[in-house]
Amino acid sequence: MPRNRLLTRIDDELVQARDSLRFWRDQATLLAETEFQVTAKRQVLHREAEIKRLLDAREMLLGT
Repeated sequence: MPRNRLLTRIDDELVQARDSLRFWRDQATLLAETEFQVTAKRQVLHREAEIKRLLDAREMLLGT
């Protein structure tokens, strides 16, 4: 896959991951003090890790 297309795809996935992170943070707040808050917080951690991996991949492709 050409580098520019790969960067575009990473950027698209970053947008989706950030939207998902925002959703799960809201859910963690809404579900405060319930048994489901643990799941929401776990999803927040997964989304944050996903965003970090995508940013690392993007930096590597850009050579910075």
